[in-house]
Amino acid sequence: MPATLVLERWAANWKMGSDVVPGAARLLWNATKQHAILGQILIMTCGLAAHMEEALITPNVEHEPCWQPWLWLAREYGYRACWSFPVRTFGGPILGTLAWYFKDPREPSLRMMELAATLTHAAAIIISRHREAEERTRVEVALRESDARYRAFVAVTPDIVYKMSADWSEMQSLVGKEFIASTERPRRDWMDAYIPDADRTVVWEAIGAAIHSKQAFELEHQVIRLDGTIGWTYSRAVPLFDLKGEIVEWFGTASDITERKQAEAQLKTRNIELERFNKVMVGRELRMMELNHKSPGRQGLQSESPLDQFTIEAQRPAAEPGQGDPGGESPRRA
Repeated sequence: MPATLVLERWAANWKMGSDVVPGAARLLWNATKQHAILGQILIMTCGLAAHMEEALITPNVEHEPCWQPWLWLAREYGYRACWSFPVRTFGGPILGTLAWYFKDPREPSLRMMELAATLTHAAAIIISRHREAEERTRVEVALRESDARYRAFVAVTPDIVYKMSADWSEMQSLVGKEFIASTERPRRDWMDAYIPDADRTVVWEAIGAAIHSKQAFELEHQVIRLDGTIGWTYSRAVPLFDLKGEIVEWFGTASDITERKQAEAQLKTRNIELERFNKVMVGRELRMMELNHKSPGRQGLQSESPLDQFTIEAQRPAAEPGQGDPGGESPRRA
């Protein structure tokens, strides 16, 4: 009673898993590969059983119309009956099929059907656990590689690096780079610990907008530095999604922009002072011109404004040599 287990890989090629009992099944496998008719044979037996999700019993291949083109192969390798049973997890997809081949025509007895059910159930458990172990190993390897890349990034970047929960209610970790306090344990009081009162509202508003749009969080805001003083940071975080497109966490970096902000504040202060100084100087000039305008000997220009008089004085040409003495003559040359 040779038997074979065929693992189905939908959207991929059919693959032989392993031989439960060596014999005619292995010969059939080799023969079908040599004759390039594996697909047709599997469709007739394992393929149909998997597609219909029920047992496919062929008591005698000689009497089965769909087997007629391949009877020569069955005769060559000496089998006359073929039973195929689907292997599946409870409520899950088909994992493969279990097929039995017999040298003589035969119908399955109740005991054989029970045995087939036991074997397919055991095969489903073994295959499922094997795949779970493979997936767990793959995930563990991916996590180790991801963690190694994360640590390498944290080591080389000068920026603060942090991770937040999906709704930003919890800071999962933060590397402060001697600018703000680091934390390796999750904490829910991060807003109180890192953000001054004056900026908390604007920070929460930016967070809410980023969560709603599922776009990057980006903001310049104040922070409480490691020494307790107030500094400035440019913070940017991107959302990470699951397979359903839902946010699972945020990964972000922040750079120290305190010096730039201080320089901008100093420049703004100087501009304000310069503007105030200019206003004072212009006011004094206008006052002086007004006083000159009202002084004796200037009555002929009273119709002009102080500013107009200032313009006239500025445009009047300077006296030529010899013109300083109205009644004199130009000095003679020797």
